[in-house]
Amino acid sequence: MCSSDLTNHLDEESVEWLGNYINTLTKSSVMVISHEPKFLNRICTDIISYKDRRLVYTKGNFDAFVAAKGSITSQGMNDCMPFCGCIGSCAAPP
Repeated sequence: MCSSDLTNHLDEESVEWLGNYINTLTKSSVMVISHEPKFLNRICTDIISYKDRRLVYTKGNFDAFVAAKGSITSQGMNDCMPFCGCIGSCAAPP
């Protein structure tokens, strides 16, 4: 499954359902592009970002990505957010 900004037009209950559904896909690869850190934290086990014409891999959820980047300004966050997502089995390990 591959989707971009899938939470844009969803209410909170629908975002909750979608996160639960994605977390059931343990034998599938999922690539999500989202502007929602809370949603990315919930479903991602790996982050791949695009910076300076390179893909940069970070193990963990969105909080781990931010920690690995150090201090990110609000403008820097806006620059990287559209390129963040998860790939691989996005369900958290049991």
